[in-house]
Amino acid sequence: MPALDPAIVVIGAVGVGQGILLCALFAQMTRHNRANVGLSVYAGSLSLLLLSDVFRRLPVGQPWEWTTWAFDGLLFAPGAALWLYIRVMTQGSRGAASMSVRAQPVQWRYAIAFLPTVFMLAAMPLLPDGDRGLAPPSARDLSLPDLLQLLIALLYNLTFLALSVRETSRWRRAMVQDFSNTDRRNLLWFSIVLGLAAVLLFLWLLGWMLDSAVADLMSAVSLTVNFMALGLFGLAQSSLASPPRRLRTKDPIPTELAAPDSISDDVPAEDTSLLAPVAISAASAPSVKYAKSALSDSQIAQYSELLGNAMQRDKFFLESDLTLAQLASSVALTPHQLSQVINLGLKSSFYDYVNALRAREASRCLLDPAYDSQTVIEIAFASGFASKSTFNSVFKRHFLLAPTEYRKRRDANNAPTG
Repeated sequence: MPALDPAIVVIGAVGVGQGILLCALFAQMTRHNRANVGLSVYAGSLSLLLLSDVFRRLPVGQPWEWTTWAFDGLLFAPGAALWLYIRVMTQGSRGAASMSVRAQPVQWRYAIAFLPTVFMLAAMPLLPDGDRGLAPPSARDLSLPDLLQLLIALLYNLTFLALSVRETSRWRRAMVQDFSNTDRRNLLWFSIVLGLAAVLLFLWLLGWMLDSAVADLMSAVSLTVNFMALGLFGLAQSSLASPPRRLRTKDPIPTELAAPDSISDDVPAEDTSLLAPVAISAASAPSVKYAKSALSDSQIAQYSELLGNAMQRDKFFLESDLTLAQLASSVALTPHQLSQVINLGLKSSFYDYVNALRAREASRCLLDPAYDSQTVIEIAFASGFASKSTFNSVFKRHFLLAPTEYRKRRDANNAPTG
Protein backbone atom coordinates (compact mmCIF):
# COMPACT_ATOMS: atom_id res chain seq x y z
CA MET A 1 0.00 0.00 0.00
CA PRO A 2 1.49 3.39 -0.99
CA ALA A 3 2.52 5.75 1.80
CA LEU A 4 -0.51 8.07 1.54
CA ASP A 5 -3.11 5.35 1.09
CA PRO A 6 -3.78 4.84 4.83
CA ALA A 7 -4.44 8.57 5.26
CA ILE A 8 -6.73 8.61 2.24
CA VAL A 9 -8.62 5.57 3.53
CA VAL A 10 -9.10 7.07 7.02
CA ILE A 11 -10.15 10.52 5.80
CA GLY A 12 -12.27 8.94 3.10
CA ALA A 13 -14.03 6.70 5.63
CA VAL A 14 -14.84 9.73 7.76
CA GLY A 15 -16.20 11.52 4.69
CA VAL A 16 -18.30 8.50 3.70
CA GLY A 17 -19.82 8.38 7.17
CA GLN A 18 -20.60 12.09 7.03
CA GLY A 19 -22.14 11.84 3.59
CA ILE A 20 -24.37 8.86 4.36
CA LEU A 21 -25.62 10.54 7.53
CA LEU A 22 -26.35 13.78 5.66
CA CYS A 23 -28.09 11.85 2.89
CA ALA A 24 -30.44 10.29 5.44
CA LEU A 25 -31.04 13.56 7.29
CA PHE A 26 -31.84 15.54 4.13
CA ALA A 27 -34.11 12.75 2.94
CA GLN A 28 -36.04 13.04 6.19
CA MET A 29 -36.20 16.83 5.83
CA THR A 30 -37.95 16.57 2.47
CA ARG A 31 -41.21 16.31 4.40
CA HIS A 32 -40.78 19.97 5.32
CA ASN A 33 -38.92 21.21 2.27
CA ARG A 34 -39.00 19.15 -0.91
CA ALA A 35 -35.97 20.91 -2.30
CA ASN A 36 -33.88 18.87 0.13
CA VAL A 37 -34.18 15.88 -2.18
CA GLY A 38 -31.41 17.57 -4.18
CA LEU A 39 -29.11 17.85 -1.17
CA SER A 40 -29.87 14.24 -0.26
CA VAL A 41 -28.88 13.03 -3.74
CA TYR A 42 -25.79 15.27 -3.67
CA ALA A 43 -24.56 13.89 -0.34
CA GLY A 44 -25.42 10.30 -1.28
CA SER A 45 -23.72 10.37 -4.68
CA LEU A 46 -20.53 11.92 -3.30
CA SER A 47 -20.50 9.37 -0.48
CA LEU A 48 -20.59 6.45 -2.91
CA LEU A 49 -17.94 8.07 -5.11
CA LEU A 50 -15.67 8.44 -2.10
CA LEU A 51 -16.50 4.91 -0.97
CA SER A 52 -15.40 3.65 -4.38
CA ASP A 53 -12.03 5.36 -3.96
CA VAL A 54 -11.62 3.97 -0.44
CA PHE A 55 -12.38 0.39 -1.56
CA ARG A 56 -9.85 0.57 -4.36
CA ARG A 57 -7.13 1.30 -1.82
CA LEU A 58 -7.93 -1.52 0.58
CA PRO A 59 -5.44 -4.45 0.31
CA VAL A 60 -8.17 -7.08 0.39
CA GLY A 61 -9.06 -8.91 -2.82
CA GLN A 62 -11.19 -6.98 -5.27
CA PRO A 63 -14.19 -5.52 -3.40
CA TRP A 64 -13.80 -2.41 -5.58
CA GLU A 65 -15.35 -3.94 -8.73
CA TRP A 66 -19.00 -3.14 -8.07
CA THR A 67 -18.08 0.36 -6.90
CA THR A 68 -16.64 1.20 -10.34
CA TRP A 69 -20.15 0.92 -11.79
CA ALA A 70 -21.36 3.40 -9.19
CA PHE A 71 -18.40 5.65 -9.96
CA ASP A 72 -19.18 5.84 -13.67
CA GLY A 73 -22.86 6.53 -13.11
CA LEU A 74 -22.78 8.77 -10.06
CA LEU A 75 -20.03 10.95 -11.44
CA PHE A 76 -22.77 12.72 -13.43
CA ALA A 77 -25.02 13.29 -10.39
CA PRO A 78 -23.51 15.89 -7.97
CA GLY A 79 -23.82 19.00 -10.16
CA ALA A 80 -27.34 18.08 -11.25
CA ALA A 81 -28.34 17.46 -7.62
CA LEU A 82 -27.19 20.93 -6.51
CA TRP A 83 -29.06 22.47 -9.43
CA LEU A 84 -32.19 20.52 -8.48
CA TYR A 85 -32.03 21.91 -4.95
CA ILE A 86 -31.66 25.55 -5.93
CA ARG A 87 -34.20 25.25 -8.75
CA VAL A 88 -36.92 23.82 -6.51
CA MET A 89 -35.98 26.13 -3.64
CA THR A 90 -36.32 29.28 -5.72
CA GLN A 91 -38.89 28.31 -8.33
CA GLY A 92 -41.61 30.90 -8.54
CA SER A 93 -39.35 33.31 -6.66
CA ARG A 94 -41.52 36.23 -7.68
CA GLY A 95 -44.42 36.03 -5.29
CA ALA A 96 -42.68 33.30 -3.30
CA ALA A 97 -43.76 34.96 -0.09
CA SER A 98 -47.25 33.71 -0.70
CA MET A 99 -46.23 30.09 -1.33
CA SER A 100 -44.97 27.53 1.12
CA VAL A 101 -41.81 25.79 -0.07
CA ARG A 102 -43.32 22.53 1.12
CA ALA A 103 -46.13 23.00 -1.42
CA GLN A 104 -43.75 23.44 -4.33
CA PRO A 105 -43.63 20.18 -6.30
CA VAL A 106 -40.45 18.59 -7.58
CA GLN A 107 -41.45 18.57 -11.22
CA TRP A 108 -40.80 15.34 -13.12
CA ARG A 109 -39.10 17.21 -15.95
CA TYR A 110 -36.19 17.85 -13.59
CA ALA A 111 -35.45 14.11 -13.74
CA ILE A 112 -34.01 14.67 -17.21
CA ALA A 113 -30.89 16.03 -15.53
CA PHE A 114 -30.23 12.57 -14.06
CA LEU A 115 -30.65 10.53 -17.24
CA PRO A 116 -26.87 10.11 -17.77
CA THR A 117 -26.60 8.71 -14.22
CA VAL A 118 -29.44 6.27 -14.79
CA PHE A 119 -28.04 5.21 -18.16
CA MET A 120 -24.54 4.59 -16.81
CA LEU A 121 -25.78 2.65 -13.79
CA ALA A 122 -27.94 0.47 -16.04
CA ALA A 123 -25.30 -0.06 -18.73
CA MET A 124 -22.21 -0.80 -16.64
CA PRO A 125 -23.20 -4.33 -15.49
CA LEU A 126 -23.82 -5.27 -19.12
CA LEU A 127 -20.29 -4.43 -20.26
CA PRO A 128 -17.42 -6.96 -20.32
CA ASP A 129 -15.43 -7.07 -17.10
CA GLY A 130 -12.47 -5.33 -18.65
CA ASP A 131 -14.59 -2.38 -19.78
CA ARG A 132 -16.23 -1.68 -16.46
CA GLY A 133 -15.27 1.49 -14.69
CA LEU A 134 -12.69 4.23 -15.06
CA ALA A 135 -10.44 2.86 -12.34
CA PRO A 136 -8.60 -0.44 -12.74
CA PRO A 137 -7.14 -1.74 -9.46
CA SER A 138 -3.50 -1.17 -10.30
CA ALA A 139 -3.01 2.00 -12.33
CA ARG A 140 -5.19 4.59 -13.96
CA ASP A 141 -4.27 3.72 -17.50
CA LEU A 142 -7.09 5.65 -19.15
CA SER A 143 -7.99 4.83 -22.71
CA LEU A 144 -9.29 7.54 -25.05
CA PRO A 145 -12.96 6.54 -24.52
CA ASP A 146 -12.45 6.55 -20.75
CA LEU A 147 -10.79 9.97 -20.87
CA LEU A 148 -13.57 11.31 -23.09
CA GLN A 149 -16.17 9.99 -20.66
CA LEU A 150 -14.37 11.62 -17.75
CA LEU A 151 -14.20 14.98 -19.52
CA ILE A 152 -17.88 14.79 -20.47
CA ALA A 153 -18.78 14.11 -16.84
CA LEU A 154 -16.63 17.05 -15.74
CA LEU A 155 -18.26 19.42 -18.24
CA TYR A 156 -21.69 18.09 -17.28
CA ASN A 157 -21.11 18.94 -13.63
CA LEU A 158 -19.58 22.32 -14.43
CA THR A 159 -22.61 23.17 -16.57
CA PHE A 160 -25.00 22.47 -13.73
CA LEU A 161 -22.82 24.37 -11.27
CA ALA A 162 -23.01 27.37 -13.63
CA LEU A 163 -26.79 26.97 -13.86
CA SER A 164 -26.93 26.87 -10.05
CA VAL A 165 -24.95 30.10 -9.84
CA ARG A 166 -27.37 31.70 -12.32
CA GLU A 167 -30.42 30.55 -10.32
CA THR A 168 -28.88 31.90 -7.12
CA SER A 169 -28.18 35.27 -8.77
CA ARG A 170 -31.72 35.42 -10.13
CA TRP A 171 -33.12 34.78 -6.68
CA ARG A 172 -31.02 37.53 -5.11
CA ARG A 173 -32.22 40.01 -7.72
CA ALA A 174 -35.84 38.96 -7.27
CA MET A 175 -36.05 38.75 -3.49
CA VAL A 176 -35.78 42.54 -3.03
CA GLN A 177 -39.18 42.76 -4.71
CA ASP A 178 -40.82 40.37 -2.21
CA PHE A 179 -39.03 40.67 1.11
CA SER A 180 -37.97 43.47 3.45
CA ASN A 181 -35.54 41.21 5.31
CA THR A 182 -33.11 39.35 3.05
CA ASP A 183 -30.45 38.40 5.60
CA ARG A 184 -31.57 34.78 5.98
CA ARG A 185 -32.67 34.43 2.37
CA ASN A 186 -29.58 35.43 0.39
CA LEU A 187 -28.34 31.80 0.12
CA LEU A 188 -24.75 32.78 0.91
CA TRP A 189 -24.20 29.34 2.43
CA PHE A 190 -25.24 27.71 -0.84
CA SER A 191 -22.69 29.82 -2.72
CA ILE A 192 -20.04 28.45 -0.35
CA VAL A 193 -21.16 24.88 -1.10
CA LEU A 194 -21.03 25.63 -4.85
CA GLY A 195 -17.49 26.96 -4.49
CA LEU A 196 -16.38 23.87 -2.58
CA ALA A 197 -18.00 21.65 -5.21
CA ALA A 198 -16.03 23.44 -7.95
CA VAL A 199 -12.79 22.96 -6.00
CA LEU A 200 -13.64 19.29 -5.51
CA LEU A 201 -14.18 18.77 -9.25
CA PHE A 202 -10.83 20.38 -10.01
CA LEU A 203 -8.98 18.22 -7.48
CA TRP A 204 -10.72 15.08 -8.69
CA LEU A 205 -9.72 15.82 -12.28
CA LEU A 206 -6.17 16.59 -11.15
CA GLY A 207 -5.97 13.28 -9.34
CA TRP A 208 -7.11 11.31 -12.36
CA MET A 209 -4.95 13.13 -14.88
CA LEU A 210 -1.75 13.09 -12.82
CA ASP A 211 -2.29 9.79 -10.98
CA SER A 212 -1.19 11.71 -7.87
CA ALA A 213 -1.78 10.36 -4.38
CA VAL A 214 -1.34 13.92 -3.06
CA ALA A 215 -4.20 15.11 -5.26
CA ASP A 216 -6.30 12.16 -4.08
CA LEU A 217 -5.59 13.10 -0.47
CA MET A 218 -6.55 16.71 -1.16
CA SER A 219 -9.75 15.47 -2.83
CA ALA A 220 -10.65 13.39 0.22
CA VAL A 221 -9.98 16.34 2.53
CA SER A 222 -11.95 18.69 0.25
CA LEU A 223 -14.90 16.30 0.17
CA THR A 224 -14.87 15.98 3.96
CA VAL A 225 -14.85 19.79 4.27
CA ASN A 226 -17.66 19.92 1.72
CA PHE A 227 -19.76 17.60 3.87
CA MET A 228 -18.97 19.67 6.97
CA ALA A 229 -20.17 22.87 5.26
CA LEU A 230 -23.23 21.11 3.90
CA GLY A 231 -24.13 19.83 7.36
CA LEU A 232 -23.37 23.10 9.13
CA PHE A 233 -25.41 25.31 6.80
CA GLY A 234 -27.77 22.97 5.00
CA LEU A 235 -29.28 21.40 8.11
CA ALA A 236 -29.90 24.87 9.57
CA GLN A 237 -31.45 26.30 6.41
CA SER A 238 -34.67 28.24 6.71
CA SER A 239 -37.49 28.57 4.25
CA LEU A 240 -37.05 31.32 1.69
CA ALA A 241 -40.73 32.12 1.92
CA SER A 242 -42.70 33.28 4.91
CA PRO A 243 -46.26 32.13 5.53
CA PRO A 244 -48.65 34.89 4.48
CA ARG A 245 -50.04 36.59 7.58
CA ARG A 246 -52.44 39.49 7.53
CA LEU A 247 -51.19 42.48 9.50
CA ARG A 248 -53.36 44.62 11.68
CA THR A 249 -54.67 47.70 9.90
CA LYS A 250 -56.98 50.49 10.92
CA ASP A 251 -58.26 51.29 7.48
CA PRO A 252 -57.18 49.23 4.43
CA ILE A 253 -56.85 50.85 1.05
CA PRO A 254 -60.31 50.82 -0.54
CA THR A 255 -60.80 48.42 -3.41
CA GLU A 256 -62.69 51.09 -5.35
CA LEU A 257 -60.62 54.24 -5.45
CA ALA A 258 -62.26 57.51 -4.52
CA ALA A 259 -61.94 60.58 -6.66
CA PRO A 260 -58.47 62.10 -6.58
CA ASP A 261 -59.59 65.16 -4.63
CA SER A 262 -61.03 63.05 -1.81
CA ILE A 263 -57.73 61.40 -0.83
CA SER A 264 -56.88 62.04 2.81
CA ASP A 265 -53.90 64.26 3.49
CA ASP A 266 -53.00 62.99 6.95
CA VAL A 267 -49.33 62.20 6.23
CA PRO A 268 -47.14 64.04 8.73
CA ALA A 269 -45.25 66.91 7.20
CA GLU A 270 -41.95 66.03 8.79
CA ASP A 271 -40.47 64.04 5.86
CA THR A 272 -42.77 62.65 3.20
CA SER A 273 -40.20 62.25 0.45
CA LEU A 274 -40.12 58.50 1.02
CA LEU A 275 -43.88 58.28 0.61
CA ALA A 276 -44.55 60.72 -2.19
CA PRO A 277 -45.59 59.24 -5.54
CA VAL A 278 -43.41 59.94 -8.54
CA ALA A 279 -44.86 61.25 -11.76
CA ILE A 280 -44.99 58.42 -14.29
CA SER A 281 -44.13 59.04 -17.89
CA ALA A 282 -44.58 56.68 -20.80
CA ALA A 283 -40.86 56.81 -21.48
CA SER A 284 -39.81 55.85 -17.95
CA ALA A 285 -42.43 53.25 -17.04
CA PRO A 286 -41.30 49.65 -17.65
CA SER A 287 -44.44 48.68 -19.55
CA VAL A 288 -43.43 45.10 -20.41
CA LYS A 289 -43.43 43.78 -16.84
CA TYR A 290 -46.87 45.23 -16.07
CA ALA A 291 -48.34 45.15 -19.55
CA LYS A 292 -51.36 43.09 -18.41
CA SER A 293 -52.00 45.07 -15.24
CA ALA A 294 -55.38 46.71 -14.76
CA LEU A 295 -53.89 49.74 -12.95
CA SER A 296 -53.68 52.97 -14.92
CA ASP A 297 -51.07 55.66 -14.26
CA SER A 298 -53.57 57.75 -12.32
CA GLN A 299 -54.56 54.78 -10.18
CA ILE A 300 -50.91 54.02 -9.47
CA ALA A 301 -50.38 57.60 -8.30
CA GLN A 302 -53.46 57.48 -6.05
CA TYR A 303 -52.55 54.06 -4.61
CA SER A 304 -49.03 55.34 -3.96
CA GLU A 305 -50.36 58.17 -1.83
CA LEU A 306 -52.85 55.91 -0.05
CA LEU A 307 -50.09 53.39 0.62
CA GLY A 308 -47.94 56.13 2.13
CA ASN A 309 -50.80 57.18 4.39
CA ALA A 310 -51.36 53.56 5.48
CA MET A 311 -47.67 53.01 6.21
CA GLN A 312 -47.55 56.19 8.30
CA ARG A 313 -50.74 55.37 10.16
CA ASP A 314 -50.27 51.63 10.82
CA LYS A 315 -46.47 51.45 10.63
CA PHE A 316 -46.42 48.07 8.91
CA PHE A 317 -42.66 48.48 8.41
CA LEU A 318 -42.11 47.78 12.12
CA GLU A 319 -42.76 44.10 11.31
CA SER A 320 -39.18 42.83 10.96
CA ASP A 321 -40.02 40.12 8.41
CA LEU A 322 -42.63 42.04 6.43
CA THR A 323 -43.25 40.55 2.98
CA LEU A 324 -44.93 41.86 -0.12
CA ALA A 325 -47.72 39.31 0.23
CA GLN A 326 -48.40 40.28 3.85
CA LEU A 327 -48.54 43.99 3.07
CA ALA A 328 -50.67 43.45 -0.02
CA SER A 329 -53.18 41.43 1.99
CA SER A 330 -53.36 44.13 4.64
CA VAL A 331 -54.01 46.99 2.20
CA ALA A 332 -56.48 45.03 0.04
CA LEU A 333 -54.27 44.81 -3.05
CA THR A 334 -52.84 41.83 -4.89
CA PRO A 335 -49.05 41.33 -4.60
CA HIS A 336 -48.72 42.16 -8.29
CA GLN A 337 -50.65 45.41 -7.91
CA LEU A 338 -48.67 46.43 -4.84
CA SER A 339 -45.42 45.63 -6.62
CA GLN A 340 -46.53 47.84 -9.51
CA VAL A 341 -47.44 50.69 -7.16
CA ILE A 342 -44.04 50.54 -5.42
CA ASN A 343 -41.96 50.00 -8.58
CA LEU A 344 -43.71 52.54 -10.81
CA GLY A 345 -45.43 54.89 -8.40
CA LEU A 346 -42.60 55.20 -5.87
CA LYS A 347 -39.71 54.20 -8.16
CA SER A 348 -38.35 51.74 -5.63
CA SER A 349 -38.14 48.06 -4.82
CA PHE A 350 -40.16 46.65 -1.92
CA TYR A 351 -36.95 46.05 0.05
CA ASP A 352 -35.66 49.61 -0.41
CA TYR A 353 -39.05 51.19 0.22
CA VAL A 354 -39.70 49.42 3.53
CA ASN A 355 -36.16 49.81 4.83
CA ALA A 356 -36.12 53.50 3.95
CA LEU A 357 -39.17 53.94 6.18
CA ARG A 358 -37.43 51.97 8.92
CA ALA A 359 -34.36 54.18 8.62
CA ARG A 360 -36.50 57.31 8.91
CA GLU A 361 -38.23 55.90 11.99
CA ALA A 362 -34.84 55.14 13.54
CA SER A 363 -33.57 58.63 12.76
CA ARG A 364 -36.64 60.13 14.45
CA CYS A 365 -35.96 58.09 17.59
CA LEU A 366 -32.25 58.93 17.57
CA LEU A 367 -33.09 62.64 17.49
CA ASP A 368 -35.70 62.38 20.24
CA PRO A 369 -34.31 62.78 23.80
CA ALA A 370 -37.13 60.54 25.02
CA TYR A 371 -35.23 57.57 23.52
CA ASP A 372 -31.85 58.40 25.07
CA SER A 373 -32.17 55.46 27.46
CA GLN A 374 -32.23 53.06 24.49
CA THR A 375 -29.10 51.95 22.68
CA VAL A 376 -28.73 52.43 18.95
CA ILE A 377 -29.23 48.72 18.26
CA GLU A 378 -32.36 48.66 20.44
CA ILE A 379 -33.78 51.49 18.36
CA ALA A 380 -32.82 49.64 15.19
CA PHE A 381 -34.70 46.49 16.19
CA ALA A 382 -37.68 48.53 17.41
CA SER A 383 -37.76 50.25 14.01
CA GLY A 384 -38.15 46.94 12.17
CA PHE A 385 -34.58 46.03 11.27
CA ALA A 386 -33.59 42.41 11.84
CA SER A 387 -29.81 42.81 11.89
CA LYS A 388 -27.26 45.42 12.89
CA SER A 389 -25.36 45.17 9.60
CA THR A 390 -28.45 45.88 7.49
CA PHE A 391 -29.43 48.77 9.77
CA ASN A 392 -26.00 50.41 9.55
CA SER A 393 -25.85 49.99 5.78
CA VAL A 394 -29.35 51.33 5.07
CA PHE A 395 -29.09 54.18 7.59
CA LYS A 396 -25.76 55.39 6.27
CA ARG A 397 -27.04 55.24 2.68
CA HIS A 398 -29.94 57.55 3.53
CA PHE A 399 -28.37 59.88 6.10
CA LEU A 400 -24.68 59.73 5.09
CA LEU A 401 -23.71 59.09 8.70
CA ALA A 402 -23.41 56.01 10.86
CA PRO A 403 -26.27 55.83 13.41
CA THR A 404 -23.95 56.39 16.38
CA GLU A 405 -22.38 59.40 14.69
CA TYR A 406 -25.85 60.67 13.81
CA ARG A 407 -26.83 60.69 17.49
CA LYS A 408 -23.53 62.30 18.52
CA ARG A 409 -24.07 65.05 15.96
CA ARG A 410 -27.43 65.80 17.58
CA ASP A 411 -25.81 66.00 21.00
CA ALA A 412 -23.11 68.32 19.67
CA ASN A 413 -25.66 70.63 18.07
CA ASN A 414 -27.69 70.77 21.29
CA ALA A 415 -24.69 71.38 23.55
CA PRO A 416 -24.77 74.80 25.27
CA THR A 417 -22.36 77.35 23.88
CA GLY A 418 -20.05 79.53 26.02
